[in-house]
Formats: sequence, C-alpha cells, structure tokens
Amino acid sequence: MSPSDSKLQPLARQWRIVKLLSAANGLSLDELAIELGVSIKSIRRDLKELREADIPFAESTGPHGKKTWRLDMGQRVPTTFNFDEIAALYFGRLFFERLAGTSLWASANSAFRKIEQSLGNAGLAYLDQLTPLFHQTAVGVTDYSSRADKIDVLRTACEDLRVVTADYQPVGAAEPRQYTLQSYGITEHEGSLYAAVTSSEWEGVRNFKVDRFHNVELQSEHFERSADFDLKEHLAYSFGIYHQDGDPFLVRVRFAPEAARYVSEKVWHVSQTLELQDDGSVILNVELSSTRSFMSWVLGFRSAATVLEPASFVEEIRSEIEKMSGNYLTN
Repeated sequence: MSPSDSKLQPLARQWRIVKLLSAANGLSLDELAIELGVSIKSIRRDLKELREADIPFAESTGPHGKKTWRLDMGQRVPTTFNFDEIAALYFGRLFFERLAGTSLWASANSAFRKIEQSLGNAGLAYLDQLTPLFHQTAVGVTDYSSRADKIDVLRTACEDLRVVTADYQPVGAAEPRQYTLQSYGITEHEGSLYAAVTSSEWEGVRNFKVDRFHNVELQSEHFERSADFDLKEHLAYSFGIYHQDGDPFLVRVRFAPEAARYVSEKVWHVSQTLELQDDGSVILNVELSSTRSFMSWVLGFRSAATVLEPASFVEEIRSEIEKMSGNYLTN
C-alpha cells in the first residue's frame, strides 16, 4: 500500500504505533512508515502528537547510526500503590475471566502476575483468604475461551480500522452466511459480547453477537469510520443491545409497591426518571427507540408491572400475555 492509499485514520494509526513500539525492541521511522503504509512525515507527526499526549517514547541510536523508537513506560508507571489499591486490582481478575484466552486477557494476566510478585508470599496468602468473599454470578454468561481468536480479530479490526470477512449465523437462520464487515466497537451486555458492525448490504450500524460468528478473518483493506459515530450514543435509546434507528419515544411503566424499591435502587436507562406515588408504587419513564428488549424486562416483573404508555406498547404487552396464557390452557 502506498502512503497515499492508506485509509488508516490518525487516531487508529497512532494506537497501532503504540502497540508496535510496545511489543518491539525498537523500530525506525522507516520501518513504522512501511508497516503502516504512510509517509515518514506522517509518522513524525504521529509521534509528536503522542508525546504531547504524555505517552513516553525513548529514542536510541544503534549500529551504523540507526535510530529506533520504543515505548518506555518505566518512568511513568506509579510505584507507590498502597495495599488497598493492589488488593483492588488483584480482585479485579474476576471481571477478566470471561475473556480468557484473548490477547486482552493475556495482557491483564501478565499485569496480575506482576501484582502477585509485588505482594510476596505472605501478602498473596492473605488476599487468597479474602478471595472467596467476592463472587460473580454466572446466569446466562457466555464462555468465550473457545472464541478467543474471534474476539482478538474483531478487536484488532476495531483498533486498526480493518475490514473483516465473517461467517455469521443470525437468529432464525438455518446456516451461517458470509459477510464483509467494518467493525466499529465491541459491547458487553448481560455476559455476552456484541460487535457493532456496518456493511454495504445495509444502512446504519447493527450489533452482531460474537457467539454467532463461525469464522472471522482480518483483511488488509482499511476503512474510514464515520467521524460522528459514538458507540455509547449508538445505544443511547436502546434498552440493552437491540438497536433500532428512529426518533425515541416516551415509555411509562407503573411498578407496584412490592417492586418499587427494587426498581428505584438501580439506573436502568440513561434517560430514566422516577415518579414516586402516594400508594408506594413508582412510575418509571424512559425514552426508547424500540421496546423489543424492554418488553422482556417488563414481563419479568409479572403482575407488579403495568405499562401505561404508549398505547402501541400497551397493546404489544396485552397480545404477548394472551399468547403466553395460551401455552397453559388445559384440555
């Protein structure tokens, strides 16, 4: 790829530089330019911006005057963690276990091994006594150990803005089919991972569940991510992971007193407001673009939840309850 052909956007290219100089003993400007398919001038500009962002690079001169660059974190990593901070990081291993086998997990595991070494045998034995006090439930959690390679490919595709080809089997499909995708980001929801992807086959961004990828291959072709895309905003009017384009609408649900406290204890959606009622019930107001996932959540409260509006959602709930009742009719 010639420098003029590179579609790697500056931020993605700079992150690639950080990764390259983290893993190597040192690379020259020429080597970085060839690896990234851009001019040496672009590499110099990237290194300047990274240094201005306080990311430490060390320049060294080798045989025949060859200058190389590498990432030098030794002077920046804090060495004054107190015991509470080290313990918090040590217990944080629980949240990485679902990513076992991925490069992200490997990096985290390496960091945890260094933490263990800093604790010493006595400190480690003490913390191991406390480990059973922390537990993560596993209802509906996906085991990704057999899909680690797919997660790494999707993660690299997001970071380096590279196209992937994938065999993906949507819900209801008898067989997987091949897609050419641009991966915009990865979301974790209820123990599962989803890739936000685009394709020339449709408009907008869809969320593909990682579990349903049968094969993912990284391509050399780069793409340009929409400058105004933000993964958080993409899901702002979704309840969970299901996304639907369109203007959001107000949804109101009354929760009986026996469920009101539980509902009031959590933030269920970024747009939510709560109206406390004199009888101890509470009305939850949220703005959504779709009620697809929200319906399942509401039905989970059984008779303690009553949808007030919009009228179309009231009818959806009524219809679904009638179908459910049909499953339990006696002969």
